[in-house]
Amino acid sequence: MISSSIPSVLIFLILMIGFSHGALDDVLAKYSGVIKTRKHTIFFYIFYVCGSITIAFVWILFPILSLILFLIISIFHFGSDYTRPFLSLAYGTIIISTPCWFGADQVQSIFSALTFDADTRWLVEILKGLGIIAAISIIFFTSKIQFRIIIEIATIIGIGIFFEPFTYFCIYFTFFHSTHHFYEQRFLFKKVNKNTLVFRFLFNLTLCAILFYMAFNLFDYKSITNYLYQLIFIGLAALTVPHMCVIFLAKQKLTSSY
Repeated sequence: MISSSIPSVLIFLILMIGFSHGALDDVLAKYSGVIKTRKHTIFFYIFYVCGSITIAFVWILFPILSLILFLIISIFHFGSDYTRPFLSLAYGTIIISTPCWFGADQVQSIFSALTFDADTRWLVEILKGLGIIAAISIIFFTSKIQFRIIIEIATIIGIGIFFEPFTYFCIYFTFFHSTHHFYEQRFLFKKVNKNTLVFRFLFNLTLCAILFYMAFNLFDYKSITNYLYQLIFIGLAALTVPHMCVIFLAKQKLTSSY
């Protein structure tokens, strides 16, 4: 039974939509030219799996440093949804810092779980400060920002005000970030056979669900809420780095082909 503090619908959203936006990385790598041969395919999976496992182990060994690096990577990764380099950094910072302003206590609880009960209040305060700098930057350069982006930022902040941090993250990650990713790759996925696309999507998603189910049921944890925070966010961190590498290489290949 999942704790009522983390409704099962949120876990469903993260698993079905959020995690799934990286479930087709192998398809993206193949059709962008990153993967060309069977050897490339084998190397790709070895890199992806070993990279993810390594990141998870590093997090366990160095949780505070890993959390800081994860937040920095997330700022750049989420900010990449917006094209202008400087403003993309401000955009990503707004996304990460918003819950620190309107739900600092739960953010502190999440950070504490991710660092195995370390005191991370100082990190929350730093994120608040960075959020102010990011907000000022966006206001200063408002004239250079598309109206659609302004509305999107305002909506995200509004979600951060009215929802608790974990719910905010689930909504942003599933309905904003994942949507951006699918939209950017729409032209590539049109080239893929629909049956292959559906099969790869369901296969990767099912594998992810099995791993989560096994991890959730094989261990007896004192605080299931903290465990879920660790499972979701450390799992995201482990998958994000290989995912970002695939996106970067795919963009390089596609750019060079034109």
